[in-house]
Amino acid sequence: MQYIHGIPFVNRPDLLELALQSVRPFWPHTLIIDNSDTGLDPSMWPVPIMRPPVPLTFSQSMNLLQHLASERSCDCLLFMHNDAEAGAGTPKRLLAIIEEAIASGQRWGVAFTHYDTLAAFSMAMVHAVGPWDTTLPHYFADNDYYRRVRLAGYEIINTGLEVTHHNDASSTIKSDPRLTFLNSVMFPLYGHYYTTKWGGPPGNETYDWPFNGALSLLFVNSLREQALYRQLASTYETVEGNLLERADDRTTAAQIEALRYFIHVARPQRVLETGTGKSMFGYVLSHLVHRVTLYTFDGDHRCAAGVALLNAVQTNVQAVFTLGDTKQTLPTFDVDGIGLAWIDGGNDEATALNDIQQAMRLGIPFIAVDDARTMPEVAAAIDHALQAHPAYVRLANPFYDHDARGMVYLRRR
Repeated sequence: MQYIHGIPFVNRPDLLELALQSVRPFWPHTLIIDNSDTGLDPSMWPVPIMRPPVPLTFSQSMNLLQHLASERSCDCLLFMHNDAEAGAGTPKRLLAIIEEAIASGQRWGVAFTHYDTLAAFSMAMVHAVGPWDTTLPHYFADNDYYRRVRLAGYEIINTGLEVTHHNDASSTIKSDPRLTFLNSVMFPLYGHYYTTKWGGPPGNETYDWPFNGALSLLFVNSLREQALYRQLASTYETVEGNLLERADDRTTAAQIEALRYFIHVARPQRVLETGTGKSMFGYVLSHLVHRVTLYTFDGDHRCAAGVALLNAVQTNVQAVFTLGDTKQTLPTFDVDGIGLAWIDGGNDEATALNDIQQAMRLGIPFIAVDDARTMPEVAAAIDHALQAHPAYVRLANPFYDHDARGMVYLRRR
């Protein structure tokens, strides 16, 4: 198992020494993020010291550690408070628990000991959930992140392993009168932000979507205000819906956020789409990715104009259009390395089933199918495809409850 173990540090080197001595098995993988005023002397410590150009907040330090773990293709990231002290045997037992969770295919996100005084983060979860909210630099940042982990469908493992948190926690602030004062000023403000974001304080949240979707709706509106959107919308007249037309705003926002979420998971360089329409999917995709090839299929020759316009106006997505019935065109399509498929579900069951199964034939790891809620024939096609292809399972969509059309994601095991 590949991992790194990070300890952000601001003050109290005496407690940092206790923390390090308690996790000797981690030393070959450990680094200290030095956010102190004066700086640590690297020659005095048994593990590498990384001193950022400017001191980082807690959330920024966590994002740096996530970035480093991703760069090194780690399976997990271990994090420790610098005022924590692991009990005898805790480090080795924690590693064993993580290795077992990885080997069993368990959908785990975080493994706690004494809460997160020493914790492990699944990098599969990190890639899906994303970075820590830097608007919350210290307090409430943990409540926010672990709520997002749960909402994304990842399990939090409470190991119960022994770890002491010295001074009843918050040693960094308690050891510096300036930080104590600033925290007294800022703590209520961060609490207000958290309550606004989740519709209630920790333990009494009412939203399962940050800000109840307000930021997502602003993004949708910004997409509709751009010249390219208006040009694509006017390419031809149709009663069929798509990502940005003929759907309520909340459904549109939910589908776009689901797409954003699974792009973080899949990280595709090539994408397949059935149901080109007015190239609205390609247009939205161009605001979420950089340098992706989109293979798009449709039986309506009018779609070609939108594809040409999309390719002429932006460079993030290069669309390759195939005209014809997908029951004839997809079986002969053979391109490797497609990371995500977007299937227009607004068809009869035979077409929907063909499109899903062809995406499975290509081994595409993530497949999105639209209209599962509004069209029973599409829901039936999904069920039949899953029965015929046990290598695929339905994946939790955090935004499904807000999507009136019903975007379903399938994942290859």
